[in-house]
Amino acid sequence: MQRKENYIMVPFDFQAESKMALKAALRIGKTLGMRIEVIQFKPIESAAFLPNVGLMAGYGAAFPQVVKTELKFEGMDEFLRVLEEMNALHRDIHFHQIEESPEVGIKEFMHDYDPSLLVIHKEAFKGSNPLTGSVVQRIIRHTNVPVLALEGSVLPESFKNIVLPTDVSRFLPTEADFISHWVDSFNSTVHLLNVVHTELIDEEEIKSKMQKVALELGFEKFFVNATHHDKEVEAIVEFSEQVDADLIMMKTYDKTGLERFLFGSITEDVVKAPSPAVLAVNVSMN
Repeated sequence: MQRKENYIMVPFDFQAESKMALKAALRIGKTLGMRIEVIQFKPIESAAFLPNVGLMAGYGAAFPQVVKTELKFEGMDEFLRVLEEMNALHRDIHFHQIEESPEVGIKEFMHDYDPSLLVIHKEAFKGSNPLTGSVVQRIIRHTNVPVLALEGSVLPESFKNIVLPTDVSRFLPTEADFISHWVDSFNSTVHLLNVVHTELIDEEEIKSKMQKVALELGFEKFFVNATHHDKEVEAIVEFSEQVDADLIMMKTYDKTGLERFLFGSITEDVVKAPSPAVLAVNVSMN
């Protein structure tokens, strides 16, 4: 099944983290040719609720000048000011208000409307449980949609320097298409990384397999790297710092079964760590 729409979903609450996510989504949308769906969540008891109010902007025109609806709802004026401050130029931006908690609302919206990408900050919607992880971690755990989790307060200028951890297994066609399109669109250099847990493995053989993976994905600018480390997450984060990466791109199925359900994948652990932005590409994308 192909995705019904080619768009980016951005959960939004007017905090600095969600403004950064929106700014990133605008930049990515312009590069990848995707429209933006902004989702705001209202308390269930709110009397001012209006569902799915859409605002559209013409491509190349400042958003506040081309609003095509007379419907008003709480937060719209502030949202327009945010876009004006960002000098947001985009062909199509929709704003939705959903009467639901953020985590439930995000999951339901993704399930019902099947976006191409979710852009969210690691610190967005602060809810966190030491056993089940943060809101972002739980979304990554249970969704089939690629998730870009942003870090810190400074948005990368681009995503030109990417670390791609790999166990040298083949990518599914949907994964390969998504990753290749992203890398090609941003003209990225990719640092493939394999974390070797034992001295018995031949690093040159691993690098040869990584090179084959890179060529199958159509990468033009890439490096293959193998490192010995008994802690995979630390190895990925440390290597990302060494190459000054602005994005870590990962599959999400590195742990399986009950362990993954309870404690999450290595990808979630990297999201939890102080790392660059993480793009989680779910193995069961369809």
